[in-house]
Amino acid sequence: MAKAKKKKAAARKKRRKLKVNIDPRIRVVLGLICLFIALFAGISLVSYFFTWQADQGFLDLDQSITLPDPGVEVENWAGKAGAIISNLLIYKWFGASSLIFVLLIGLIGFYLLGGRPLPLGRTIKYSLILVIWLSITLAFIFGNTAFLLGGGHGKYLSEWLTALLGDIGTGVLIIVSGLVIIVFLFRVTFEKLQLFRKKNERIREKPVPEDQEEGEDPFTVSEMADEDDIAGTEDQQISVSVDENDQIEVDFNPDVPIPRAEDGDTPGSDFLSPEMTVENTRDKKEETGGKVSPEMLEDYDPTLDLENYTFPGLDLLHDHSKGNTKVSEEELIGNKNRIVETLGNYKITIEKIKATIGPTITLYEIIPAPGIRISKIKNLEDDIALSLSALGIRIIAPIPGRGTIGIEVPNRKPEIVSMFSILNSRKFKESTAELPVALGKTISNETYMLDLAKMPHLLVAGATGQGKSVGLNAIIASLLYKKHPSQIKFVMVDPKKVELTLYSRMINHYLAQMPDSEDSIITDTNQVIYMLNSLSTEMDERYNLLKKA
Repeated sequence: MAKAKKKKAAARKKRRKLKVNIDPRIRVVLGLICLFIALFAGISLVSYFFTWQADQGFLDLDQSITLPDPGVEVENWAGKAGAIISNLLIYKWFGASSLIFVLLIGLIGFYLLGGRPLPLGRTIKYSLILVIWLSITLAFIFGNTAFLLGGGHGKYLSEWLTALLGDIGTGVLIIVSGLVIIVFLFRVTFEKLQLFRKKNERIREKPVPEDQEEGEDPFTVSEMADEDDIAGTEDQQISVSVDENDQIEVDFNPDVPIPRAEDGDTPGSDFLSPEMTVENTRDKKEETGGKVSPEMLEDYDPTLDLENYTFPGLDLLHDHSKGNTKVSEEELIGNKNRIVETLGNYKITIEKIKATIGPTITLYEIIPAPGIRISKIKNLEDDIALSLSALGIRIIAPIPGRGTIGIEVPNRKPEIVSMFSILNSRKFKESTAELPVALGKTISNETYMLDLAKMPHLLVAGATGQGKSVGLNAIIASLLYKKHPSQIKFVMVDPKKVELTLYSRMINHYLAQMPDSEDSIITDTNQVIYMLNSLSTEMDERYNLLKKA
């Protein structure tokens, strides 16, 4: 019985999470109904501001009698139903803030008709919060008037708060709560405010050219190309725009051939070419009077967007080298003697043996005497493992490029390979890979690295406890220690809701998030399709930009 109840509960929970597929025709009908309701309610609410006094007599009468009587007329533009609805929403409930309901229903209608995907939960939540807050605010500001701009709900709560906190306390509470709503609605953070302040400082510091009148926009210049400079390009317009980051963009009509600079054209002439779409410095522009030449162009550095960003330090990682136990000389000599003895029992003599100690495995390289067949040694894998009392060994016959035979033997006490030792290695620090990833150490105790840019489709699979999560965290940590936030963004999907939660605090730096998404880490698989579509759109835009360049 208990199992049956659990199954039913799981089934109900699963049904609640499933996204219902609506017939396209029903979707269109529902969308049209929502738009009709929004339009009708909007007309009735707007009309109430002009006709509420004239319709007050109708509203005071018994509506069960006056409503079906065609002889009774009202002034509301939406008729009797509009007068009743507007009186209910504006006078009795939430006042003028009820117009937000009209906007919400209209957005839902457009979404059902195939508009932009709507974050329904977030939209409804903040709409209700704004309706309640605005209702109380209007009632507090305009007081107990006959119109009741804040509605009956706002009037009641405003009077209750005033009696509890006084006029000053209620006013402060309304202002603070309004700021809190803005912070959560627009995701305002100290980092965004700091960037906005720096941007305004750069705008104020930018000098105004002498030939520019005061009050004109100093950052956008749009001019037609002179006919003398560009011959045979009638109807071609070249638009030059300079933004606050000194980014110069040149747009041209793609249908008209682009003239190239002749031999007589100098770098300082007024000739413009489509290659001139890179960043320029302010000083060089001032020296040449705002004109651009190829010698003035510099490579764009994206890290300047967050020039004060500090990379994480290695002190955040644990160094396990002090607690690790090394392979003893006694273990090395004992394993060597057992390997030689086991091979000698089968009349296999070796000329030389060498050991390479790794963190978890020691590689014994042997050079057999002339005339010894490699396959004969390969067949003794189980016998050698038995003599060494090892869980298992691996024979590499031969080792590529060395001309020797390798026998991998697990160490009795394996070492812990820490991220500290890998990221602190010279190989990782001096790596020039586009997306360097350090996964661990090889059998020869060297840092093993790869370039993720050369393997964009990577699948990490394995049984439980084989290290999938460790490998994934190693990939992420390697990129965080090597790449600036302006150079890489992560899109993280975590259906289990426990694997990647730790990285949610990187939302302001490394995580890519859709504007209407509530969570920085995607946990709902139904939202993945929207993120993938967004990434595809971004990729197409970059290809189009590359095509123009």
